[in-house]
Amino acid sequence: MACRDANTAFVLFSYDSGQDRLWCKWSECSLLLYGPFHCPGDKISVLPVPQVDNKFTQCESRGELLVSLSYQPVTHRLNVVVLKAKHLPTMDITGLSGNPYVKVNVFYGRKRIAKKKTHVKKCTLNPVFNESFIYDVPAELMPDISVEFLVIDFDRTTKNEVVGRLVLGGQSPIPSGVTHWREVCDNPRRQIAKWHNLIEY
Repeated sequence: MACRDANTAFVLFSYDSGQDRLWCKWSECSLLLYGPFHCPGDKISVLPVPQVDNKFTQCESRGELLVSLSYQPVTHRLNVVVLKAKHLPTMDITGLSGNPYVKVNVFYGRKRIAKKKTHVKKCTLNPVFNESFIYDVPAELMPDISVEFLVIDFDRTTKNEVVGRLVLGGQSPIPSGVTHWREVCDNPRRQIAKWHNLIEY
């Protein structure tokens, strides 16, 4: 089913008559359109409405993740703390809150050398984890180490879905991931925490 105006066509995901809103797909973005709507049979037309959030359309965010890292050069231990996430998108078309957890992978170059994960936090899009993981990493390997965080929505009946991804290290695809890692390497024994926007996996 599609909803159209004079210039744009949307692929309809769902219509919530109770709150008078539509979830649609346009290009690579998910859009939430607010009513009123006219729905005769299987045809839906969007009527003129007051402006909501500028153009009342917005690309779906992957959310944010707060992590803290420190490196102990004497013991050669990398301490990774997954603190919390916020504004995670729902991965369920019904709009129900997810059951997120975080998988932490440590890579040396392109080779994964360790993996761990947090507990699942049920029915929330703003989970608090506060879970710490320790990895043994020789100091001479630190320049080639990267830490990948995958925020995953747990589902008992279907395949788990990756909500978003964060990589900290010299080869991170985002500048903040490189900067955070450099601060950790340049300030041994200091726990450094930062928020990061998640990107598509």
